[in-house]
Parts: sequence; structure tokens; C-alpha cells
Amino acid sequence: DHVAWSPDGQIVASASFDAVRLWSRSGELKYTLTGKPLTFSLACTSFAYSPDGSTIITNSGSRFVRLWDATTVEMKEQGTLRGHSARVNSMAFSP
Repeated sequence: DHVAWSPDGQIVASASFDAVRLWSRSGELKYTLTGKPLTFSLACTSFAYSPDGSTIITNSGSRFVRLWDATTVEMKEQGTLRGHSARVNSMAFSP
């Protein structure tokens, strides 16, 4: 399980075995990243906000890293980074 605040401090994200959930400061569930194309066949092992808060990057212990638009209500996937030959355990943005 993983928890992180958005860079502006307005949203807290939590990861579990089936989804990444975004919550308001007051505890209201705002968005859920789950299912296709996210497909957490394994538990979500890590995620991170971009420094400007516009993107969330996720992985689930698979060989794929996924980028999500954190500014839209629908939380559309921006892309999938492929090419790792083994599972990805963590990732980070460069400032």
C-alpha cells in the first residue's frame, strides 16, 4: 500500500491491491484509477505525482508503467511505457 499527497496538497492518493484512489482533503472519494487499461493483476506497488501535479505514474509490479492525466475527471490514461524485461518495482519523476 502507498499514500501520497498531490503537490498542491489538495488531493491524497492511496494505492491498494485493486486501484489507486484520489481523495479530497475532507475525505471525499474524487476518482478511482482501476480496471482496463490499468489492470492491476498484481497489487499496485507504487505511484507518483509529477512535480506540477498534472500526471500520475503507476505500476503494479508488472513490466509496464502507466501515465495518467491527473487533471481530468475521467482520469484517462496518457500512455503506457513498455520495454522492461522484468517487473518494475518503483519509479519517480525528475524535477
